[in-house]
Amino acid sequence: MTAKADKDMIAGTRKGMRTKAVKTSNSRVILVPSRFVRGDSAIARKAALKSPPQERRERILDVARVLIGEHGYQGTTTAQIAREAQVPEGTLFEYFRTKRDLAFALLERDVESYVDFLELQLRGIEGVLNRIRKFIWSHLYTWRKRRFVARLLILEMRQDPGFFDSAAYEAAQRYNELLLGLIREGIEEGSIRPDVDPAMVLKLILGGIEQIALPWAAREEAYDVDASTREICDLVFRAIQA
Repeated sequence: MTAKADKDMIAGTRKGMRTKAVKTSNSRVILVPSRFVRGDSAIARKAALKSPPQERRERILDVARVLIGEHGYQGTTTAQIAREAQVPEGTLFEYFRTKRDLAFALLERDVESYVDFLELQLRGIEGVLNRIRKFIWSHLYTWRKRRFVARLLILEMRQDPGFFDSAAYEAAQRYNELLLGLIREGIEEGSIRPDVDPAMVLKLILGGIEQIALPWAAREEAYDVDASTREICDLVFRAIQA
């Protein structure tokens, strides 16, 4: 940066100019006016390229999440993601072979994080049916608040045959196993009929959630989380309760 640029940067931050945080090569974080960190800014690009590989990968995923959330999977390019992440597009492909692989990695990260959170939330809730109710409510609430995930999973990624060979699918299976475990526990404790098929109950619950969320994912037609939870639980519990 020139001396004048340094002065402009300091003056701008003092006057409340919009700024961005940039990590320097010696790991200091400084606030830089946005006009200095747009496009091919040397400061931002050097900082991004000198960051640790895992941090760079997470930054790419963070940026992709925002852009795909705003423009959809089809409306977002790897060039846009790389530009906003302040890395060359070639660097992006060092971490993700294709845009599809990047989206799978994004889903894997989101689902794994959500399952960890949900397992914690279910602790301390007495009664399997109450935990299943919480499971359903949390799923509907999360998709209502994070339309990006519902849209990407229901409308885009799951239609791709490659999804079923991805780590994102494995993460989704972990989520399914959490619900299956609750259903089996309900059978063992006697709150759920012993003659029900746990896999069929799983399909009823997840299918009901998806049908409720589909108009929201596709056309932003909102749904009521509490009312939808009651409807699914009333229907399913009447069918399976011992």
